[in-house]
Amino acid sequence: MKNFYSIILLFIFFISNIYSQSGSIRVSGKITDSNTGSIIKNVNIRIKGTNVGSVLFKNGHYSINVSEIPATIIFSHIAYEKHYLKINSKISQEINIQLKPLIVKLDEFSISGKIVKNILKNKPLHISDYEFYENNILLLAYKDRKLSKTKILLVDDFGDTIAGLPVRKPVKFFKDCIDNVHLICKDTVWQIYFDSEKLQLLYPVNPKKFDLIMKTCVEESGNNIYFMDYAYHNQILKYYYYNRKTKKAKTLRIIGDEKAIAMVDDFDRYIQRLIDFGVSDIGAYIRFDKMCMIEPVFVPLNKIGDTICIFNYVNSIMEFYDHDGELVNKTPIDFHNKKHRVEDIFIDEVYNKVYTLFKINGISYLYEINLKDGSLGKAIKIPDFPFVSKIQINNGNIYFLYTENSNVYQEFNGYRKIYKMHFFIFSSIELFLLFCMIFHSCSQYELYV
Repeated sequence: MKNFYSIILLFIFFISNIYSQSGSIRVSGKITDSNTGSIIKNVNIRIKGTNVGSVLFKNGHYSINVSEIPATIIFSHIAYEKHYLKINSKISQEINIQLKPLIVKLDEFSISGKIVKNILKNKPLHISDYEFYENNILLLAYKDRKLSKTKILLVDDFGDTIAGLPVRKPVKFFKDCIDNVHLICKDTVWQIYFDSEKLQLLYPVNPKKFDLIMKTCVEESGNNIYFMDYAYHNQILKYYYYNRKTKKAKTLRIIGDEKAIAMVDDFDRYIQRLIDFGVSDIGAYIRFDKMCMIEPVFVPLNKIGDTICIFNYVNSIMEFYDHDGELVNKTPIDFHNKKHRVEDIFIDEVYNKVYTLFKINGISYLYEINLKDGSLGKAIKIPDFPFVSKIQINNGNIYFLYTENSNVYQEFNGYRKIYKMHFFIFSSIELFLLFCMIFHSCSQYELYV
């Protein structure tokens, strides 16, 4: 517990260094529907990456204080697409916001087709990593596979370049629990920021300090920031949350794998016997234990809409919590025990759908998890692409990295490319509407939340 509170304090100190509270400006305006022009109520407004923020919202009008420039204000609502507002001026201003209605895809009926495309087409770029940045994609790209020609590229969903920035000694991207994207280099970690014109690297920090602070933070929802802390040879996992409004931390859940704990006890007794018999190099046995024998308990926590879900594989249930840390529902599961499953959970934040991954002979199969009964939907296969890496799902599309390797010489043989696969999922109602539209017997339909 003491270790956890130290992490909380370091996290607050780290964020406070990035967002100072002096010299704040006021941004205000009204929020309306982009189609109808009507006022939208109950919009969630926050400054991206901050641990504080004063928001006044009434009758469609908002007001928020921005303490550090540049900044991004995020407007979100369950029935609308997220809107990102860049603030680069140090002058208070009034900005009206229009939100686009979110089209809903209803319960799955059938999968009618898949289209896979190389986002970058024929550009001579080797992609070592990527991450979503607001409505676009950040790429860590090597031109002609040369380490001396490394760039961060910001591209849209069609692969068109929006901005680029040369970088030195990059390792990978890291998206933290408050949705900031960082560039991890060998000697420094930077936060990546796009100010509508150019990419910037801000707030440098030592990698060891960054790991200590950020890699224990797993999620953010409402005023709560969720952390994890392992104990007892990584066989007990503790989840905590810190409320930015009350400035208090509470335990959410403690989960332990009893069988693994028993194995740890047996191994500890085994090590003690070796010590008693005077066996040398006990460290080698302990290293073997950590490497091969006992894996950390895997119980992921994810945000789905405005609910926190713990996939409690130890007890074979999904647990759903509200913002007060109260357990609101449990759903039994057994998909985690099936053969070929990979320990990953994928969230489509636009449609609040959840997927799990299976791999058979290198081919990836994604299944949607039914949050009501724990069953799996139909398989979504990533065809003809064995051993893909870094799968992510966003807005009904699957993204992944894949390296083209062939015995026949190809122009881009050995290059890792980023691919996008769109899969068409129709509900029975959507199929009926599509049928009507084809035969011109129905007018155009749009389904909104």
